[in-house]
Amino acid sequence: MSAKISSVASRPKGIISIQKTQFSIEIFQKSMHADIWDFRVFLAEHGLTKAYCRLYGLSMSQTIRLGDICKRLSVPERDARYVMERGFVPKGIDGSPQSGNHRQFGPAQAFWLAIVLKLKENGIPVPLAAAIATHGEQVLRGTAQNLGWDWSFSPRSGRFDTEHQYFLDIGDRTYVRLATNANPSGRGKLECFPWHNVHDVKKASQDLTPYLMMRLDLTLIARHLAGLFDDKTGSEK
Repeated sequence: MSAKISSVASRPKGIISIQKTQFSIEIFQKSMHADIWDFRVFLAEHGLTKAYCRLYGLSMSQTIRLGDICKRLSVPERDARYVMERGFVPKGIDGSPQSGNHRQFGPAQAFWLAIVLKLKENGIPVPLAAAIATHGEQVLRGTAQNLGWDWSFSPRSGRFDTEHQYFLDIGDRTYVRLATNANPSGRGKLECFPWHNVHDVKKASQDLTPYLMMRLDLTLIARHLAGLFDDKTGSEK
């Protein structure tokens, strides 16, 4: 179902009423099933920046600039620009903005880019870092929200606070896994998920022992980004 709000004045009132009803249904479906930040972007794309945001308890202004991210992570901004000039851009960010237009990053985009930048800083090639970041963000969301281990921790929605530890392990520059102590039944013990080939994440390797392993602290990245977004980001009603 899709809805257009343009050229409403030239249409019969009955059609306008039906379209508004359909659009309200679409908004409700988005609010039930979409990520909070994605839902906020959906509203913004349709020019709904006030009433609907108050209705759903959302803020439309929770974006930051590239320089803010780099400063918080102690990463040179030229490194971040290099990454994006190579085409590795967070979803929803213009890969080639017009002169004078500054990129604005939401929580999900900032978190993804932060993972890429920290991996690059430690010698991981940019294409591999981007693939690891995408998989890492997905498995983190699946663990914290879908499994219900830490439902209030959702960096992509701007909820950066957690009492638990989350790590991304990279083995032999080919495999990746999540390690966390968030399991409610784990009594605080760090639990490592199976390794996955970053180029084919559907295949798990239970007994893999990599020769070389790197560990990225996702909790620390979240804490460094936390102060960049105000308390309204990710709030729900």
